[in-house]
Amino acid sequence: MDAIKSYLENMFLHLPKSPEVIRAKDELSQMMEDKYNQLRSEGRTDNEAVGQVIAEFGNLDELAANLGISNEVSALSTEPEQINMTDEDVERYFAISRESSRQVAGGVALILFGVIILILLQSIADKGFVAEKVAQAFGVGGLLMMVAIAVYIFIVAGVKTDKYENIETKFVNIDPYLRNRIKIQKDEYIPTFGRTIAIGVFLILLGVIVLVTAS
Repeated sequence: MDAIKSYLENMFLHLPKSPEVIRAKDELSQMMEDKYNQLRSEGRTDNEAVGQVIAEFGNLDELAANLGISNEVSALSTEPEQINMTDEDVERYFAISRESSRQVAGGVALILFGVIILILLQSIADKGFVAEKVAQAFGVGGLLMMVAIAVYIFIVAGVKTDKYENIETKFVNIDPYLRNRIKIQKDEYIPTFGRTIAIGVFLILLGVIVLVTAS
């Protein structure tokens, strides 16, 4: 039943909080609850009951007239700043975002690797193993090459995500059930994100310690 309530909240998320909309939301909530209880009493599982309720009452465009909120729903669907995305569009966006994120991370890693090589060569030159000019030439040259490759990677990653740049400034209209699933996935990823940030900070501090110790 919690899944149905979350679905209902997402259905009315961007509608105005007018008395008519609030009344329609309460009415639809009761209809969903009654249908859910009926299906459960007939022996349906929770997942089956939830799926049936959403299939029957999950399209607000079809229910708007009966609920008396046709104008509000029509105004929302014709909003010029709205972008409609199907499930496939959303999955494609996530896939491209993940790929471009990995590419950007790889580009940053290349630049850092170039800096490391430059520092190592300079340290070797300071110890007299190679001439300082040779170390600088290879170090700076290597760094510039890494930067050039990284810039190319950044451009490629940017081109892939260009067509989605307006997502952050406009309302994206997706299926409420999918919106709820995305929210759940986001909540589940938060601990992993926190650990990743912590590891990154630790590695930065470790690098600084090693650099200071080596110098």
